[in-house]
Amino acid sequence: MNNSGRPLRPLEPPPPERFPLVKFDEIKAANGASYLVKGLIPGYGLVVIWGPPKCGKSFLTFDLTMHVALGWPYRDRRVKAGPVVYCALEGAEGFRARAEAFRHKKLDGKSVNAPFFLMASPLSLVADQAAFVQSIRAQLVDKKPVAVIIDTLNRSLAGSESDDKDMAAYVRASDAIRDAFKCVVVIVHHCGHGGERPRGHSSLMGALDTQIAVKRDTAENIVATLELSKDGPVGAEIVSRLEPVEVGTDEDGDAITSCVIEPTDALPVAELFSAKGGRGDTDALSRDYLSAYDVLADDAKETRGHNGKSVRKVSTSAVQAELKSKGFLDLDEGGQVTAASRKALTTAKKKLLRALALMQKDDLIWRP
Repeated sequence: MNNSGRPLRPLEPPPPERFPLVKFDEIKAANGASYLVKGLIPGYGLVVIWGPPKCGKSFLTFDLTMHVALGWPYRDRRVKAGPVVYCALEGAEGFRARAEAFRHKKLDGKSVNAPFFLMASPLSLVADQAAFVQSIRAQLVDKKPVAVIIDTLNRSLAGSESDDKDMAAYVRASDAIRDAFKCVVVIVHHCGHGGERPRGHSSLMGALDTQIAVKRDTAENIVATLELSKDGPVGAEIVSRLEPVEVGTDEDGDAITSCVIEPTDALPVAELFSAKGGRGDTDALSRDYLSAYDVLADDAKETRGHNGKSVRKVSTSAVQAELKSKGFLDLDEGGQVTAASRKALTTAKKKLLRALALMQKDDLIWRP
């Protein structure tokens, strides 16, 4: 008691500092899972997966996030399993066929209780962000998504992609969703006119934790390249192909088809070609070899390939003659291709075969 006879009040702890300072010795690396897909997608942050139209970026993103929802390793990489909310704002009906194709091909047609949730209603991210977060909380109850996918940026932005204020507001809305669920927000986005970077104001790229470029090579492989990662190495490539799947029939009895993503060991064809190097450089010669094939294939007779598709087969000797006539091969005094050039030509052709840009049987080559 104090001098007045009244009991003493217990001392209240001081209010927490608004800007707490942490001593160096107390700064420790987190030992929990800091990734969604190890070495590829962080567990917390903002990610853009971008590329030209019809390059396969939505197929790739759907397949990746289905692996997360199912708890499956993705291309031999660990995943942090958990609920995924996928906002399919372009072609929702096509997305449903895509999901059915995944069920047919990868789940043997069975229904599974995967925590993957499709959201196909119109969404203006800046205006609807708070209501969107509230709606997810109400429907998932005691669960939180580990990833929220916005496919695409263009369909979820009310303003202009090129306006700094509009893009800054969009980034803030994305950050608010990230912070609400302590998750990663993945935005599927288109490329600019030159195809060299994501479309729109650069403030988006400045806010990213990870950036992944998606494109098709000349063999129609889907090549995803990790271009930016704040907390890890870049340059990783994932090469895939699309496999058609029949998922049902329409009211006229015609087949309804979609596709699934399948891994492939093919090298991306772009990796083979170098703008540098001259005669004898196998990267440059690979490019020249494919160009020579394309010239000859224009006049070649169509025939059936091993998969029933129509292909144009060309003889390897004709390709060599075309390269020789263009001056891409070294010749000896008798006008014959030198041993060194023949060796370089064999290496260049093997690179193309490995990349599935060309296939060969006996003396004939063709595009698959």
